[in-house]
Amino acid sequence: MQNKSNSARWAFVLFPVLCALLVPGATVGQTASDRVPGDDWMRYTDVGDAGFDAELLEAARTTWQGLPSSAFLVIADGAVVAAWGEVERR
Repeated sequence: MQNKSNSARWAFVLFPVLCALLVPGATVGQTASDRVPGDDWMRYTDVGDAGFDAELLEAARTTWQGLPSSAFLVIADGAVVAAWGEVERR
């Protein structure tokens, strides 16, 4: 029961951080409908181009590292903003 309580607490902490990060992003030269993920995903080289704050994104990563999760993706307009952990694993 303790693990479930800790997970719920971390989710409670992570949720507002992620909500703060979810800002309408800029495009990478294509519309979101043109960037439908396939075998390879487009990636932002600068998180600011996607409308994200780098410091808040790093805070989200730090929080994620304390969670029992193997991977985490941040996607904006069909392109990867951040990818942590085993994102290639299905």
